[in-house]
Amino acid sequence: MPPVIIAAVAAYAGAISLTAFVVITASYVVGQYQASRARAKARDAYNASLKDRLVSTTTVDGFRSRVYGRVRNVDGILFKATRGDKSQYYTLVVALAGHECDAIETVYFNDTPLSLDSNGWVLTAPWGGTTVASGGRLFFGQGTITLSGGNGSATMPDIPIAATVKVSIDGNLASSSYVSVSGSTVTVTGFDGYSGTATVNYQWNQVASASSSKARVRKYLGTSSQDLSTVLAPLFPGLISSGRHRFAGICCLLVDLEYDQDAFPSGVPQITAVIRGAKVTDRRTGTTAWSQNPAVIADDWARYSQGGGALDSELVASSFIAAANACDVSHAFSSTNADGTVVSTTRPMFTCNIVCRTDANPSDTLSAIVESMAGGWAWTGGQLRVRAGAYSAPVATLTESWCGGQGDIDIIANAARSELVNVYVPTIANEAQAYVAAPVPRVAADAYISLDGGELPRDINLEGVTDADHAQHICGVMLRDQRQGLTGTIPCNLSAYPIEVFDTISLDLPRFGFSGKTVQVTGWQFSQTGGVVLTWKETDASIFDPDAGFTRTDAAPNTQLANPFYVPTLVLNTPQSGTAQLLKQADGTIVSRILVSWSAVQDAGVLNGGTIEVRYGLATLPSSQWQVVTVPGTDTRVYLDGVQDGAIYVISARCRNKLVTGDWSTLLAHKVVGKTAAPTTPSGFAFADAPGGSMLTWNANTDTDYLESRLALGSTYSSATEIWRGSANSFFWLQGTAGTYTVWLTHRDTSGNVSTPVSLSVVVSTASASLVQIEYSVDGSTAWHSTFTTGDIYMRQRVGTTGPWQGPIRIVGADGATGPAGAPGATGAAGANGTRTADAKVYSNPVLTTSGAPSISGSSTYTWSTASLGSAPTGWNLLPPTPSAGYTVYVATVRISNTNTTSTDTVNWTGAAVSAYSSASLQGGSARTAYAKSTTNPLSGSPTSVTTGGAGSYPAANTWGGSETWGGSPLALAAGEYQFQIDGVYDPASGNTTWQGPPYQSALKVGSLSAISSNFGTMTAGTINGITITGSLFQTAATGTRVAINESGNNSIAFYDAGSLGVYIGTGGPVSCYGFFGLTSSSKDGVYGQSGAGNAVSGVSITGYGGNFSGGLGGVIGASTNGPGVAGSTNGSGAAVYGRSLGSGPAVYADNLSGSGAYALIAAGHSYFNGDVQVVSKFGCNGKTPQGPYSIQGASGPGDYTAALNLCNQIRQALINAGICY
Repeated sequence: MPPVIIAAVAAYAGAISLTAFVVITASYVVGQYQASRARAKARDAYNASLKDRLVSTTTVDGFRSRVYGRVRNVDGILFKATRGDKSQYYTLVVALAGHECDAIETVYFNDTPLSLDSNGWVLTAPWGGTTVASGGRLFFGQGTITLSGGNGSATMPDIPIAATVKVSIDGNLASSSYVSVSGSTVTVTGFDGYSGTATVNYQWNQVASASSSKARVRKYLGTSSQDLSTVLAPLFPGLISSGRHRFAGICCLLVDLEYDQDAFPSGVPQITAVIRGAKVTDRRTGTTAWSQNPAVIADDWARYSQGGGALDSELVASSFIAAANACDVSHAFSSTNADGTVVSTTRPMFTCNIVCRTDANPSDTLSAIVESMAGGWAWTGGQLRVRAGAYSAPVATLTESWCGGQGDIDIIANAARSELVNVYVPTIANEAQAYVAAPVPRVAADAYISLDGGELPRDINLEGVTDADHAQHICGVMLRDQRQGLTGTIPCNLSAYPIEVFDTISLDLPRFGFSGKTVQVTGWQFSQTGGVVLTWKETDASIFDPDAGFTRTDAAPNTQLANPFYVPTLVLNTPQSGTAQLLKQADGTIVSRILVSWSAVQDAGVLNGGTIEVRYGLATLPSSQWQVVTVPGTDTRVYLDGVQDGAIYVISARCRNKLVTGDWSTLLAHKVVGKTAAPTTPSGFAFADAPGGSMLTWNANTDTDYLESRLALGSTYSSATEIWRGSANSFFWLQGTAGTYTVWLTHRDTSGNVSTPVSLSVVVSTASASLVQIEYSVDGSTAWHSTFTTGDIYMRQRVGTTGPWQGPIRIVGADGATGPAGAPGATGAAGANGTRTADAKVYSNPVLTTSGAPSISGSSTYTWSTASLGSAPTGWNLLPPTPSAGYTVYVATVRISNTNTTSTDTVNWTGAAVSAYSSASLQGGSARTAYAKSTTNPLSGSPTSVTTGGAGSYPAANTWGGSETWGGSPLALAAGEYQFQIDGVYDPASGNTTWQGPPYQSALKVGSLSAISSNFGTMTAGTINGITITGSLFQTAATGTRVAINESGNNSIAFYDAGSLGVYIGTGGPVSCYGFFGLTSSSKDGVYGQSGAGNAVSGVSITGYGGNFSGGLGGVIGASTNGPGVAGSTNGSGAAVYGRSLGSGPAVYADNLSGSGAYALIAAGHSYFNGDVQVVSKFGCNGKTPQGPYSIQGASGPGDYTAALNLCNQIRQALINAGICY
């Protein structure tokens, strides 16, 4: 699952409220991000974002952008209006970014950069009237010259362009040779003697100036004090309010356009600008300034209120600093121009220049920012961390000792083919093309294309990249990173706890062939068994090298284990079948063989249980008749027996493991030498002069097929005469004649083959030495002498004085038999003393267990006879003391030994072995809770910790500023009071209780509201929906003014005043009112009743209202300071106001106590209807001041109806007669 940031985004300019920055734990790798985004349905909208930067639309409350680095952008037109007597001036406020920017560099009309003067007037054609050479506008001009005799001069209204001047008179056109131009003066010379008025036509161009410009652009960076109303309010007083429409905090342009059909042939141009965006804070320096560093920009966006909205504590600062440092590394990027020239440009390793829309998903924007540094981001452990596209050395080595054994190790070798990419076609807002979105040269990995069998292209938009060098580097990183596709998960024990996401670690897992395998941690989570599960992906430094190419060879092989389906192909050495390869059988027969050899196989599958097959046969036979010899995979050679001498054999070999067979090696052909080879050439041929001849010697022949050697005498081998033949390697040649002789030596095999002959020049002297010499020796090996002496046992002899000695020969017999045993010897001396050993021990004073073992030094005397020490070093004892709670006694031991030659020995305690001897554990702490109530909520946040003495102590009153008093039990609450509690731990060792503050308000943990018996006072809550109350009375007070629900068990609602029942809902009808009083202070009705059939308002009086009026008062009373006290309206035959009295009170009573100014009773309507009371309506009196007041008391019963009617008619008639009413 790709990482997601969930954020609430609303309108711009103060209306935006980003309340959360929540990231689902995950990992992000730029290649995976691009692959998922390429499949998303939102791809088209995302790809259009680069183009949207250059499209200005009219918007008032639309979303604004946050700009980083250097980009060309426009947010929209915030204000536009015309002015002038013909509305010829058009003023626009064009937003560039929704914040203050560092600078506005170049302004564009459409795709043309503008040149502005110091006041913002456009000097660029066609809006500024620049010269023809720079593309300005041409105008037509005309004037006259008075000629006299063909000559004349005149000043034109403009400055003509010389080449365009045309002079004519009387239908004759002057040649250009007659016309000259200097400034605005045109001169005609020698025009055929013409006289009169000549017409001059010409063209001229506008000189660049503010007065001739049709457009003006003023720049505003968007400071908080910015106020455009000072310019706009005087121009548009009805639209712009001074000090209100300030456009503060918005980087924008104030653009004035003057209507000109030539300057604006297509209407208002698209207005954009290249800007240096927001200033951001660099954690490394603490300074706030404009930056293009992607990590610094990501840091700002993550904390930006309309972006990520994260707290600073939610960012892993070290990861942002490391990424920022990696981005700042300078590198010389090489690129090739169209003409093939290689250009080197030094840039930071990564930069970011991006427009961040605040209506987009903040996570997508963050991904685009980190993509510009070929990196990634992740939210783990409640914190955001990032990484740049740079290699980092491993921080740890994961070995098998880390593996928890509580789950399977999952490994995925490579990405699926459907996800593979070998060609990226990046699109960027290219700074080299005025920041217009356009593709840059594609990045194609030829080695991957070959490996994949064809191109696997993918288009990619790099939102934060504005130059081709960085685009190609990022694409290269993504291509190489994807090819290092080995991923996996490993359940670990807590050895992996310190590892963090994006750490690089080494894997040493022999089972999987991992040795020093570098991987990057992409996920970290606790396992259900208490360990840590690491998710990882392989990595290598070559991935991030900007100069690295693309190779078929894996820069980081997935494993060192052998591929079970790979078997190497053998390379055979040259076969051999000469003399050295012959075999002599037990019966002496010599057999020819071929030796086939090869280098030792390095494949483990072949070496462990595999084999090597050697296939051979006569070249004249078909391959189906060839023979196969199989040897173990560890062998490096094999003999092929039974071959024919002189025959040609073809040979090949292959390897096999237990699963598959390899390819046959290259076929070799070999002609068997066998027994046809001559024996080895003789060596070591020498002679030694001897009386009567010469001793000839040579090295013995070791050939398998060796039969004999031969000596011959003669000046040449071919003419030599044989003097000896045999299988020995020496021969004494008796030659009585002194002289120099040539002797030849050869070897011969059983097939009659003769070796190459070797000659020796032998010199025979005439020495007269004895023929035989004899010497004697006692032991047969040393001190040889020529005269026999008693005791000599051996002799030796030789022929002549230089011949080899023969012997030794024993000349004295061996010793006789052993005689009888001799007498016993004397008693031997006493043996040496044995070694004795002892362990000297001393015991420490009790020390705090938490302090660890104490040190020891000094010396003591150990007495062997008593096995005791004389004293113990300071702080140590001869006998172990008893430790108190929380203390430990340690023992120091030194082993001593001697050979029982001394009675004492000195014990040196320095370097003694010290270990715990005994200890006493502390009593554990006890949890405590204290309660207090207060009218203050919340209490103060400090102190955060309070210590009190004793197990029954509590914090002092008013410790947290709420006049609170602390105790051990919950308290009953009055209105407006809050109950707080605080937790503490009593330490029996110190006798103190430590309270961890600040206190917190006691909260209902479980149960229902019926479980609450405390007084919660005033409770504030949001909307409560769907409350159901059943079973018993619910009321706001026990007596007096109150509201009661279900008082009588009939689900009714009763509203009480201080003593009487006011309104009942739910019994006897929709609403039952007793003593109901309606009062209003505005034009609204005090009591309003509407009914389709029954009485709209029915009033019954039992006891009267009180003493304010004489007698009992009616059932319905209306009192109003403005509108009618009681208003009745009817659309049918029913009475508008109906009163019926069965007692002494009037049915309807109207009393004008003031005596003037108003009628006591007015019935609305223009005519009369039958009823108990009728009166003339005030609203039918033609706008005249009504007469009166008139008080009418109606009939108290049916019998008085006529009198009341007559009285009403009299009043009506009087008003009609007076012309007041009709």
